[in-house]
Amino acid sequence: MDRFTLECFLAVVETGSFTKAAIKVNRTQSAITQRINSLENELGKKLFERGKSIKLSKDGETFLPY
Repeated sequence: MDRFTLECFLAVVETGSFTKAAIKVNRTQSAITQRINSLENELGKKLFERGKSIKLSKDGETFLPY
């Protein structure tokens, strides 16, 4: 996990959207999705509940303060 991946995570939390997070950090939506998937795989936890909207999962809420 690197600093930019954590910035992507925070951008998704702040914006509630992978697309808006991509705009915020000047990357593509696909790049943000890949970073978040990589982070989730590294941690072995799903950090977001994906559906019509994006919101933190319980594991995501636990991870956020760190």
